[in-house]
Amino acid sequence: ILDKALEYNVELTGKTTKGEPVYMSVKVSQAGKVIKEDQGNHLVMMLPPGRYDIEAESIDGVMAEPIRSMEVKADEVTKKDVVFVQGTLSVNIVGSDRAPLLARETCMYNVGTTDHPVKCAQGVDHYTFKMAPGLYDLYVQNGVTYEVSWLMGIEIKADESTNRTVGFGEGTLTLTVSDSTGKAMEVRETCLYEAGTDMVVACTQWVDQYAFVVKPGFYDLSAQNGGTGEVKWIREIEIKGLETVAKSFTFEQATIKILMQKGGGPFAAYETLVYQSGTE
Repeated sequence: ILDKALEYNVELTGKTTKGEPVYMSVKVSQAGKVIKEDQGNHLVMMLPPGRYDIEAESIDGVMAEPIRSMEVKADEVTKKDVVFVQGTLSVNIVGSDRAPLLARETCMYNVGTTDHPVKCAQGVDHYTFKMAPGLYDLYVQNGVTYEVSWLMGIEIKADESTNRTVGFGEGTLTLTVSDSTGKAMEVRETCLYEAGTDMVVACTQWVDQYAFVVKPGFYDLSAQNGGTGEVKWIREIEIKGLETVAKSFTFEQATIKILMQKGGGPFAAYETLVYQSGTE
């Protein structure tokens, strides 16, 4: 029999590990059966004496640490803090001029998954996700062009704030070429391809350095030594919007000096050819 003098005998308060209030949805269970549900930051309720399990989810979708086998008595108030362990990720979306850009959709996924987002926001250029600690992938879709950008493997830590900026616009790949001594060396041709294809995006000739400005994506880069004809590749280069990626090639080569003499003095040869040994 409950003490009629008590208006309630259970008091639940939602808070973070820092003591900040949390609005929550609470389920009270006994023997595996949900017997009461309620929402709020500070909840009071009257329950028959016994033992109960408390599960709660914040308005941001973070699950609290469950309370197991909470004892409730008829003649006293049982007070419990429902504690939420969480961190925050603040996302800013910008365009090519770094001005704020509205995203059609911004979603957080458990790392390595793409089927069910943990949480999404629509039509924002800035959003703060409150998340349980863990690894997540961030998906953002441009609200104008519908272009999609991913930031992978973002770690959210308890009681810490993380910031990320997602840029939509062109990125830059800077290339430098040198010989084995570190001296700048011009290459006959350097080309950028869509990764894994023979689709040429851009080429340039006889440079020792160059900057490719391209849309975000994955690319393969080639360079051909003008002296030996050797071709080198760097594959699967990721270029992100508004970011600069630096790559370099180094070519090993030697210099042969030939002095033509006749009668003790130099003379000009009609033609001088260099072959690899044993070849024509």
